[in-house]
Amino acid sequence: MKRRINVAIAGHVDHGKSSLLERITGEFPDKEEFELSRGITAVMKVIPTEWKGVEIRFIDTPGHSDFREEVGKALLVSDGLVLVVAADDGVQARTEVIIEEANELGLPVVLAVNKMDKEGADFERVVKEVKERGLEPVTAVPTSAKTGEGIEDLLDAIVEHIEPRGWGDPDEGTAFLVVDVGEREGLGSVATGVVRAGTLKPGDELRYEGEVYRIRALLSPDEKRVREARPGDVVLAAMDRAPEAGVLLTETGGYRVENPEDVRPCVRYTVEVDDLRKAREVLEDIERRNLGVETEIIDERRVKISCLGDVQFDKIRSELEEAGIQVEVTSREFEGVKTVGGRAVGRFGPVEVEVLPRASEGVRVFKRGKDRATTKEVTTAHLVAEELGLDGLVVNILSEGESPPEALAEAIAAAIEEAGIFELYPIENVLIEVDNVGKAASLVYKHEGQVIESDESSIKAIVPAPRLNELVSDLMTETSGRARIRLLSSAGAGGPILSVDPGEVNFGIAYIPRRGPCDVTSVKLTGHTRDAKVEELRRTLKMFLADREEPNLVYVGNGPGHDVAVEALGDVLPEAEIVLVDERETTKEAVYRLSSGKLENVRSRDLRDHGVAALAIARRGQLGRRVKKRVDREGVRRAVVTAFGGGSRRFGDYSRLPIRNPEELEEGTMLQVKDPNAITTGLSKGEVVVFHGWREDGGMIASTLTGNRVIIKPRDGRSLKNPRRFFEVFRPVKPKRSSRRGEG
Repeated sequence: MKRRINVAIAGHVDHGKSSLLERITGEFPDKEEFELSRGITAVMKVIPTEWKGVEIRFIDTPGHSDFREEVGKALLVSDGLVLVVAADDGVQARTEVIIEEANELGLPVVLAVNKMDKEGADFERVVKEVKERGLEPVTAVPTSAKTGEGIEDLLDAIVEHIEPRGWGDPDEGTAFLVVDVGEREGLGSVATGVVRAGTLKPGDELRYEGEVYRIRALLSPDEKRVREARPGDVVLAAMDRAPEAGVLLTETGGYRVENPEDVRPCVRYTVEVDDLRKAREVLEDIERRNLGVETEIIDERRVKISCLGDVQFDKIRSELEEAGIQVEVTSREFEGVKTVGGRAVGRFGPVEVEVLPRASEGVRVFKRGKDRATTKEVTTAHLVAEELGLDGLVVNILSEGESPPEALAEAIAAAIEEAGIFELYPIENVLIEVDNVGKAASLVYKHEGQVIESDESSIKAIVPAPRLNELVSDLMTETSGRARIRLLSSAGAGGPILSVDPGEVNFGIAYIPRRGPCDVTSVKLTGHTRDAKVEELRRTLKMFLADREEPNLVYVGNGPGHDVAVEALGDVLPEAEIVLVDERETTKEAVYRLSSGKLENVRSRDLRDHGVAALAIARRGQLGRRVKKRVDREGVRRAVVTAFGGGSRRFGDYSRLPIRNPEELEEGTMLQVKDPNAITTGLSKGEVVVFHGWREDGGMIASTLTGNRVIIKPRDGRSLKNPRRFFEVFRPVKPKRSSRRGEG
């Protein structure tokens, strides 16, 4: 059998991926009118070719961050990656993200240093930059799509270094990962994907969440009919109905596969349409293809469309208009994480709680003097957050003893009302090196960012994630390609970075993960003694860092509370290196010392950039806006009474919680039983339990909503942590919100 390999080709926008692929295959991959008019790739495409007896299925991907979901899907079906970096431009923002993802997935990477024909091309510099970002390519090849330089060398490198990654056994149960869906004339619904295990044939029936999908025909990437597809084969499967992109269809149930890209919507448009019925059909089709697109019907004319950025919205709008629908935009705003606006305390009867913001999704519950709150307390906090529309929240129960659900809910609601509900935008932390600092700063503000520090040749800024690509494009145009833009992630630090800006009583805290936007919080210490302040800050840090990867490196500003910060950090992060950054000089002097390498106890310039930038961000705080002043106390009370007043089946309606893997389950997550015959407990179909933790034997610890503790074990001995098995038995859910809402 002929050797076949799936090879993704990816890189920063305008680094020449599509042109390089055209030079290799003789076919320009971008064919949609939107792509041709914009000069960018917007959707993933599979283009087969052959070289020295090896069939290579190239998977072309977009470079623009608004279409990053396509890159993630391509990497999931690939055996290896061709990373394209322009020789005159070097490593840019999207390059860094793709490097991280390739490393996480363990893909072999062939580095194509493209545009070697351009003035200023520097092959060695690009290779060095890539390696400094933590990637060791299997080989690097200088290329030019314009002149044809290095094309044969690149193909030789691909067939020499990239092997099939070792997919499943063809005799196992069939599993088919869907990465794209669409309609084809004469075929109907067609899903593009890779066979992960088993042998896929026409007539097979695959399942996902109770739905059955029948395979009507199979086609190769060049659209020739095939009789079967084996593990590792990329095929087009004509089906009797369209599945969602990003799901694994199996013979027994399937599950959603996590995309390595961040596909949470970050910009929200409100539009008016002249034909709601037709618009709904088009938008439902777009949602099936894109995890990062969400829509909500407001009334008979208005629709909310949330997506990954402005350019993706333009594509959605063009699809609506191509269907004959008139579209008028009435508002645009960033889509963020809804959480509380700061720390606040709430009381109801004997119950006292404090709430803190959480800029990532999920609810965490702590209890003074204890590591764990009770299941009822955790469930109550989840119910309150869900009822009030919060995505992220930290609750710390300050009162002693177990808190009655209704009183606890009232106390949490009071604290949330005191803090206010805010929507925090995802932000990127960037370093811009440019000759004209003033012009660069004006572009940062144009794209709704903030300059946090600058000197004569560079700017550190925070920029809303949806606007980063447009900022980069404007900077490159303004400077004729001479600007250098770097994301200040914690890559190269061996782990995340934490920075604390310690005032007398006000402390700012910033967390920079390995990849992605940083997270920021602040706390005003109320203790009167030094020991009380240390304990208060220690508790805040513990809650802020819950569920996060622990940082290896902590920067502490030399503010009046630095001794309190150092002691609290020593308790919370005993293994971390704590570095005191001297900020006693003026900002200008501190930046000079930073850029000239005169800050002491800091190991490299990159890490100095991270640390000082994070300190500045900790002082500035998050970008966001207040979205709600008052909360619906009656709705909260009704939700809790409904949950705890009459057993675990008093909720009438649930909606699916988008959890992709059982490993993601947090304590307090609600699970609805789909197949009670598969487990040993006496639970019935449709009953809801609260997840508490995993057992070593593959079972789980849970509770009914009335607080009865249960041990759930699989009857057949297969671990419930196995994704396929888990989603056959359970459905993660959340209660639908009541129709009443608090005032905005």
